[in-house]
Amino acid sequence: MVRNLLPFVIMLISQMLFACAAPSAEPSPPAMLSATDVPPTLASEPTASPTMIPPSPTAILEPITQENLWDLNPRYTFPGLGNSIRAVAFDPSGLYLAAITGGSSLGTDHSIRLWSTATGELLKQSEELGTDLWDIAFSPKGDSLAVGLQNGGLTIYAIPELSTIQSFGHTGQVNTVAYSPDGIYIAAGVAEAEGGMIYLWNTEQGVLVRRQWAHPYSVPSLAFSNNGQYLASGAVDRSVKIWQVSNGQLVRTLEQAGQGLSVRFSLDSTWLGSGMCAQSTSALRCIDGQVWLWSVGDWALDKKLTGPVDWIEAIAFSPDGSLVMGAGRDFALYFWDRSSGALLRSIAGHQGVVQGLALSPDARFLASAATDESVILWAISP
Repeated sequence: MVRNLLPFVIMLISQMLFACAAPSAEPSPPAMLSATDVPPTLASEPTASPTMIPPSPTAILEPITQENLWDLNPRYTFPGLGNSIRAVAFDPSGLYLAAITGGSSLGTDHSIRLWSTATGELLKQSEELGTDLWDIAFSPKGDSLAVGLQNGGLTIYAIPELSTIQSFGHTGQVNTVAYSPDGIYIAAGVAEAEGGMIYLWNTEQGVLVRRQWAHPYSVPSLAFSNNGQYLASGAVDRSVKIWQVSNGQLVRTLEQAGQGLSVRFSLDSTWLGSGMCAQSTSALRCIDGQVWLWSVGDWALDKKLTGPVDWIEAIAFSPDGSLVMGAGRDFALYFWDRSSGALLRSIAGHQGVVQGLALSPDARFLASAATDESVILWAISP
């Protein structure tokens, strides 16, 4: 048993060292590689129930706002999913909630699940994929779902069938995936021998547009601005980098206090947020989780949102940008007023590290996922 747990313990310690130790000097990035340097791998193929008594699916739910935060409660809870969950996502209509199990090699389940947000019904579960799943993203049209895999695969599935549409291959694990606002491109953050690489794929043509070095080690988070101009990448080197989507050029490097585990733009592309651990003890225990906010354009640091006593693993913005949400390693969810930076509420809803967080486009649902093998769908009580 001890021998089986040893790789997991070594991996956990190495991640903490990367995030909390003083960053080493960043190596000079290799020259940007064109699409012809790495031939794409493209393959085309044919095509649980909630624990709570479900409320009426016809109930009218209010959007989540600062004013009604204290009425935010679990609407459905999906426990016992067989593995840690790294990511959750809503489709653009808010009708579907997707989650990926397979966040730990110690778990037994490695699959995709798709639920109805109206009824909590499990609509579809994929086959067992046999490898850790790192991230998911719905296409802007909502007709497909991209999944990043530890084995280097980036697979795109049709919704709601979860049948395979495309598969792209990489030589390292795919830690994060993000669709461009027009749905034509998908970006993948990949941990390879050269370091953290960003791949940009054209999904309509099935070809690689760009492959470029971005950070040392890996790229755990990517986000497109909603105006399609920028791609932000967060990484273990305590920096967030801003890339010009049109040509792949580096626009700005934003220094921060910890690893950028989650970067997100506000819907109006005015703000960029990054969740991190800002301070650790000598024993490498995080004691100060924060979200930093930058203004898009001049990239000035606007605020540091504080309160959590451990890492912030994931963040989200309300549609109007007034509310910032964070998921913590201290098992809690956090809600801040963006304008003042005040912490409005925290909720301890899970029995494990909260790794996944997503707000539905209409703000009527909030989903959280954790290492306790559960997903919670939150809503304002009717």
